[in-house]
Amino acid sequence: MAALQWESVKIEGPDSAGIATLTLNRPVRFNALNPSLFQEIPGAVRALDMDPAVRVIIVNAAGRHFCSGIDLTHFSAVVGKDESSCLGRQKEKFRRDVKEMQDAFNAFEECRKPVIAAIHGACIGGGIDMITACDLRYCTEDAIFCVKEVDVAITADLGTLQRLPKLVGHGNAMELALTARRFNGPEARSLGLVQGVLLSKEELDVHVQNIAKQIAAKSPLAVSGTKTVLIKSRDMTVAQGLEYVGLWNSAMLDSEDLQEALQAQVMQDVVEEQTPVPTREEFAEVAAGASSEVTKNLKRHIFEVGEGDIQIDVPIDVQVCAEETPKVLPKRKVGRPKKPVKEKIEESEAGRNWPDSEVYALIDIRGEMEPDFVKNAKKQGVDSWSNLHARMMAAVEGFNRTPIACKRKFNSLYKQYKDDKMTNNVSDSDRNEYKFYECLDQWWHFNGHVMRHVSSVSKNCTTSTMDNPTDENGIQYGIGHEVNKSRKKELQST
Repeated sequence: MAALQWESVKIEGPDSAGIATLTLNRPVRFNALNPSLFQEIPGAVRALDMDPAVRVIIVNAAGRHFCSGIDLTHFSAVVGKDESSCLGRQKEKFRRDVKEMQDAFNAFEECRKPVIAAIHGACIGGGIDMITACDLRYCTEDAIFCVKEVDVAITADLGTLQRLPKLVGHGNAMELALTARRFNGPEARSLGLVQGVLLSKEELDVHVQNIAKQIAAKSPLAVSGTKTVLIKSRDMTVAQGLEYVGLWNSAMLDSEDLQEALQAQVMQDVVEEQTPVPTREEFAEVAAGASSEVTKNLKRHIFEVGEGDIQIDVPIDVQVCAEETPKVLPKRKVGRPKKPVKEKIEESEAGRNWPDSEVYALIDIRGEMEPDFVKNAKKQGVDSWSNLHARMMAAVEGFNRTPIACKRKFNSLYKQYKDDKMTNNVSDSDRNEYKFYECLDQWWHFNGHVMRHVSSVSKNCTTSTMDNPTDENGIQYGIGHEVNKSRKKELQST
């Protein structure tokens, strides 16, 4: 690959992940498409396709714009008349020239490796022909797109009219092609032309690299087959597509990639089943050892909501229990709690006796406010504070557990607890163990909701203090799933 020299394109890679980059390299002309580009693109793509080290190809552009369309000086030469030849030969030459340009972009679609276009700046005319032949497309927010051909009195003939309707729909493609109007990145995303919009070129490059790495980590045969079948099925009936993929898999299912993937999945299941599950005491011991650096790194990881983050420090023995959320917390979409509500929380029995009973925190969605009762608790000498997510993750990772594995344990414990409860055979240790995994189960539902709450339960606190766990519709606050009323009664009766 390194020995090949290109004038209008630049190839980098493949890197250790198998990602190669093909860059349009005519920045002075805004990467306008000239004969050199049309000749070099198919050669470069085929060279990358034949390289076994390449798994994914990224197409981007140097300079301010992705592609400004066909170089008009070149276009004039293509459509110009040659007085020395007859009309028939002139038309045949024009047909060959158009076919050569079509083949340049067909190379992206025919390539067995996935091709991802990273678009910034302008993508005009022939640029649309190019990106519609790619498999995935991402752009910056300020990117500008335009099907320009009607403005220069020609019909788009390099693939846009064939591929664009499959991406954005027939009506949308018709409007864009007939009006030649410009549209930006967000509209391109809403139409389905691109799969994502990033704020800057730097963010675009990082995002596309991450997508490429995810694809490159998969089986090359499976990736190639998926691309081929999707493209072939695009112009087939469902029955024809099913027949085609059946024939494809019948030839490919004996691959080493498949055997390795199956073995890896079996081993993962075995490890999950055999790994010991931590007790509450073991969990607390590992959680207490979570370093401040780990806490710092994970602090903004799980509580991201919209444009802001939710951050709050809680004691190590925190329990996130939706069933203990009082009705006093209103269901509000965003922002700080209203003053009367805030005062009512702070003046409640729980607010006055922190940390000897439950305390409920209403957290501002942008993390701009720390509730006064949290500040007061710190003043009262509660110094073993750490981020809830950091401690939970440190403990779970310390025992090499996954949320799925702990969920299985929770389900198993709950079933056993329910059976024992019916026979009045529940010990304090069993109840505590069950409540610990109930806390874990509810903690995994903690992420992604506008209303957040935490409950700090002291060692002397019992479940008898639970009150008003649901709204008028029987839905738990903060968690987002329906209450099991029989389960609630069981807990309240203990």
